Amino acid sequence: MKVLFVARCDYSMLTECMANAFAQLGHDVSVFDLKKYRWCDKHITTTFSAGRLAACLRRSKPAMIFVVAPMFLPLATIAVMGDYRRRQGGVLAGWIGDVFTHNEESAAKISPFDRLYVSDTYLLSHMALDQGAYLPLATDPALIARAPGARTSDCLFIASRTDNRSRFLGEINRPVKVFGPGWRAQARTPSMHQYYPHALPLRRVFELYERSAMVLNLKNEAHVVNGLNQRSFDPCLAGAVLLHDYIADLELHFDPGREIIVFRDAAEFEVAYDRVLGDASFARRVAEAGQRRVRACHTFQHRAQHVLQDLHIKGEGPR
Repeated sequence: MKVLFVARCDYSMLTECMANAFAQLGHDVSVFDLKKYRWCDKHITTTFSAGRLAACLRRSKPAMIFVVAPMFLPLATIAVMGDYRRRQGGVLAGWIGDVFTHNEESAAKISPFDRLYVSDTYLLSHMALDQGAYLPLATDPALIARAPGARTSDCLFIASRTDNRSRFLGEINRPVKVFGPGWRAQARTPSMHQYYPHALPLRRVFELYERSAMVLNLKNEAHVVNGLNQRSFDPCLAGAVLLHDYIADLELHFDPGREIIVFRDAAEFEVAYDRVLGDASFARRVAEAGQRRVRACHTFQHRAQHVLQDLHIKGEGPR
């Protein structure tokens, strides 16, 4: 089956990983990256990328269009795909990761889709998504770097700055290495934490995870309510102990305390931090159990298989 992925690709590699998972299941996959046309949309005409997408659809004639983060795309782009779906048939599916405001524009973006997958259960219970279904994010074993050398005692946090994240780091009394955009002011200020205020390629992120004892994850309060992000799975795959702030969807996918460590405040985080560093046997058990769970249940290939089964589409056999 021909599948066209449509997205603004970024350093998370979410689109590429999901596309690769479909390809591994035997499908003919291509990716239309709208990000390449950002300058043209801004300086030539706002519908430049929509026109290029329409031409791509006429040429490739996919049986499925899979849109990553459709609520961030212009309505004109959604309309092009909706028009193709009406004329040519097939399936138009999307994957929404962030909460959004339900209004006239968002309703117009939603309406052409046959299926809208959401990675946050809040969206199913609070948004008008008649065609909605739950599909959490995932990780990709192909990104494992197998970095040489022993693990350090570092605790890593690799994410962009938000007020909630900055506030939490200010509350804790344990050192963390922080990587990501938005931390420039903190990098110039004396602190027990070390700040590296730039985005990292995902393969470099995995190298760091594989060399560290533990990884902190904090939700982005502006984007999710209950949902997990890729950092809810990547550190476990890399064999690090994951210390995760409490989010409701965690309990759908992990056994807290055995496969990951969940905390609700700075004090609980510090207790978990100290136990990971002070009890090597405990840390090893949690890391190994978390890694087994992710490999068994939470790869992008698992998500692709779920989508195909949900839409009653048979794979063509692994490649």
